[in-house]
Amino acid sequence: MTTPRKFTDNFAAYTEYSRFKKFGRESRSPGRAAAPDSPKTSEETDEKDGKKIGAKSSLPDAPFLLEMSPEKLVVPYPDPLEVTVKNPTEDNQTLRCQFDSYYFLVDFKDAKSSGQHGVTPAAAYGCYELGPGESCSMTIRTTDKIKDMDLKNIYDYERNAEKRRRLKYPKKPIDIAYYNYDRPEGFLKIKHQKKGMENETKWAVREEQLYLTDDIEKKIKLREDEISKIRRAKRNGEPVNNKTTDPNTSEFMKFYKMKMAHKATRTHQKWRKVWGETLVNNDNGTHRVFEPESDVREFVQNKENYNKTLGSEADNIVFWEKVFAKEYRRDPRYPKEIEERNHLRREKMETRDRVLSRNSGFAKFLFTSGTLEEATKKAEKFLLDQKKEDWEIENQKMEQLRRMEEEKKAMEKKKNPCCSIM
Repeated sequence: MTTPRKFTDNFAAYTEYSRFKKFGRESRSPGRAAAPDSPKTSEETDEKDGKKIGAKSSLPDAPFLLEMSPEKLVVPYPDPLEVTVKNPTEDNQTLRCQFDSYYFLVDFKDAKSSGQHGVTPAAAYGCYELGPGESCSMTIRTTDKIKDMDLKNIYDYERNAEKRRRLKYPKKPIDIAYYNYDRPEGFLKIKHQKKGMENETKWAVREEQLYLTDDIEKKIKLREDEISKIRRAKRNGEPVNNKTTDPNTSEFMKFYKMKMAHKATRTHQKWRKVWGETLVNNDNGTHRVFEPESDVREFVQNKENYNKTLGSEADNIVFWEKVFAKEYRRDPRYPKEIEERNHLRREKMETRDRVLSRNSGFAKFLFTSGTLEEATKKAEKFLLDQKKEDWEIENQKMEQLRRMEEEKKAMEKKKNPCCSIM
């Protein structure tokens, strides 16, 4: 029997800032916002019902007793991978499966309940009940999301990923840009308990990583080595041999492109932290968490700025943090350079200071609507129109300066006509 492998959550620490230009002092939020839960199933209950999935408790550990095949989850592209879980015990077992991947999708088939959860499209859960000797199965297949992606688009992905995501920003965004694990292949986690023993033992857990076939892995590594040699030759001014085996005709190229896109996605997640947005993984998928900074808290705590049509004080804080994370940021051009990182942090604080100052007295605006979500949408549109207005004013100023410069040059030519003849 395979022992469970420890799976490491990969979410980055919150970024702190010691100084704020106008509103802030050195402080830290007393606690970060809780990630929302996916809908409860018959196998999940909240704390007051007596069960907490994934929470620490004094209950004894439970060994993983189910049989899973195959032992190693290698997806035999282009064919799907069939995973079977069998209950060899003499007791009824309650199962809950969790899945997420950048490359693959899962079908939990005849699960008692299943669905997508969190903010990544492939993240899914499936719940089963197995009697003695019974089995269940699930299918893992390759996603076609980036099948036809051009190589040039991949190279531009690191600069354009955030812009691409924001162009199609739904009310409740679910996007591959939020995938928050280091391995793009992903994982399958299975938890089980003896039915009726929920309050007496912990969930028994087994987590398995997904893998590409060895031949695809070797081809990806070969292509990476070729690209590395080409770049090294260009840096050294040496002749470049671009006539290698054409990767575009090979099936493995799809995974090579997706691996590059995954790397760019992880880079952009680091930059989202600068603007107050962090991704958190738990048993209910990946969730976006907005850490309120002191400037926003102090802004909202001023009664002239607290807008009651946007809900409670906490709702107002969340509104402003989401606005800053969504609209008021830019992507770095050279994300590895310390100078630009520092510049981006300064730009962030200056932007927040400018926007909050511009909206002093925000309480007077009425965004009354049927629901809080509709009111929030109106407020977001108000700020977007305000930003467009500021851009127009700035463009007008730049145009005026340009005309003044042209007039100045024309006057100089009139004063010194001989100097203008070449």
